[in-house]
Amino acid sequence: MQITDIVGVLIRRVTGRLIRRAIAGLVCLVFAFGALYHLTVAATLALEMRFGVLPTRLAIGGCYALVAIATAIVLFATRAKLAANRGAGLSNSSRDLQIAMIVESILLGLALARGTSPRKAQPPSEEPPPS
Repeated sequence: MQITDIVGVLIRRVTGRLIRRAIAGLVCLVFAFGALYHLTVAATLALEMRFGVLPTRLAIGGCYALVAIATAIVLFATRAKLAANRGAGLSNSSRDLQIAMIVESILLGLALARGTSPRKAQPPSEEPPPS
């Protein structure tokens, strides 16, 4: 098994795992929206019998507005932290660059050990070598 085969298998495993997790997250999101819908309908029916149509709709709309405002506050607060941490991201990218250089040197060493050039092979010229 060559190193390129190993890298290919690794990439397929990682991408396959990510795709499966994305599909599971999407299914979870669909069921969460369904549950939210049914809970809203049940709350609306229960509150309409006790308080009437208009106060019920205002209360449920107010609950959704509070959740939206809380989400916006959390997103705004974490945005400020992300902007502050962007300078720290430079050290991670230099570390990634170092790792990439190490992997590239290992692959180059393997190619040289096999006796193949890492560059594309040039077709042999028709001219005889000078004597």
